[in-house]
Amino acid sequence: MRLQRTCGLVLAVGCAGRALPAGNPAPVQPLIVTADGVGPITAKTQALLTPLREALRGYDVTPHNVGDLQYDVARNGEPLFYVVPNADDGLVFNVHVTSARVAVAGKRWRVGQRLTDTHALDSCECWGTQPICYKTGEQVAAVVDHVCELQPDEVKGAAIVRIVWSPRPFGNPDDDTDRQSDEPPEGDD
Repeated sequence: MRLQRTCGLVLAVGCAGRALPAGNPAPVQPLIVTADGVGPITAKTQALLTPLREALRGYDVTPHNVGDLQYDVARNGEPLFYVVPNADDGLVFNVHVTSARVAVAGKRWRVGQRLTDTHALDSCECWGTQPICYKTGEQVAAVVDHVCELQPDEVKGAAIVRIVWSPRPFGNPDDDTDRQSDEPPEGDD
């Protein structure tokens, strides 16, 4: 019986020994881009408002129509990334990270920093007016502030303007699906 009372006390004050207000959402976990996704967003995530809000509790998720629908994700008013839905199946088409607050696992890539580890890249292609560079077969790529029509070794030192995660590997010759739009949405500099 005493154990039950102790457990109840632990639940009431929380693990850190402080009281948690009723209805307070769970602490927000830092977002990290991995091969599997961006934070809780994976290839199986439905890119619809309600499922995204459930997956991203503690973050602001708002629909935004920029010619095509996307979902903007922010925290305390700071834009972090946007999710582009796949019109065919309603799942995530890709995720565009626009904030330095979102880290990339296994890479020294952050928005606003200079691209230094270009030895790990083998391809760049134009997305609108900027190149996106990646290692073929990986699911994370960097969009850099540089002119298009270049080789991966030519982007060394260029500023990263976006990190893109895709459920499908980049550079897959068997994948004939166009994964980008011609121009990034306005305001994503």
